[in-house]
Amino acid sequence: NFSLAPVNAGLIGSLSHAGMLPLEARSMVENGKTLILGLVDEVLNRRRIDRLERYFSPDVVQRDLPPRQPEGLEGVREAITRAFRAFPVLRVEVVDLLEDGDTVSYRTLIRAVTPAGRRVQLRGYAVDRLSSGRIVEHWESVTLDP
Repeated sequence: NFSLAPVNAGLIGSLSHAGMLPLEARSMVENGKTLILGLVDEVLNRRRIDRLERYFSPDVVQRDLPPRQPEGLEGVREAITRAFRAFPVLRVEVVDLLEDGDTVSYRTLIRAVTPAGRRVQLRGYAVDRLSSGRIVEHWESVTLDP
C-alpha cells in the first residue's frame, strides 16, 4: 500500500503564498507546480499515458536519452511504458518542488513492485523547462535507494 504525502513546496511556495513574489512570478510558480503535480498524479500514478500531450510539447527534448530511444513525445511515451512494464505497481511522490522562471526542479520518491513481487524504492531528480504550459526540455536521474 503506497500513499502520496503532501508536497514540500519549499521557499518559493512560501514566498508565493505570502505575496512576496511579483504577480507574474507567482503565476509561473503555481502553473509550473500544477503542471508537474498533475503529470505525476495523472500520468504516472494513475497510469494515464494517454494524457501525455497535456504535459509535454510534441517536440520535447530529453537530455538523458538511453540508446535507441525515439526523441520527442514518442520517446517520453516509450520510457514511461517501459517503466510501467518493469514495475506493475508504481507510486511516485514529489518530495521537493522548486521553480525559477521557466524551470521547475523536483525530487521524487518512487516506490515500486517488480513483476516478481520484490519491493524497491528509488530516488528521482528532474529538471524541466516549460513553455506555453508544457514541458519542452527534460533532464532526469533515477537511482535505486539502498
